[in-house]
Amino acid sequence: MKRKFIVVSGKGGVGRTTTAALLAMALAERGKKVLLATTGLDDRLAWMLGAERLSSSPQYMAKNLYVQYCKN
Repeated sequence: MKRKFIVVSGKGGVGRTTTAALLAMALAERGKKVLLATTGLDDRLAWMLGAERLSSSPQYMAKNLYVQYCKN
């Protein structure tokens, strides 16, 4: 069964990026295939995942973990 987790909040500085990145990494380590999609070009997310910058196409970060910037 496929599941989607969405981390949202209208307020800034509440840990959305950190929560999403850590959840994605934990699920990938447990063998789940994960695509972490973001609508913000957040340098912090790229840094947390070890990427130079985010791309509009899925980028391989680690086994089972991909990240993608989605233009809104």
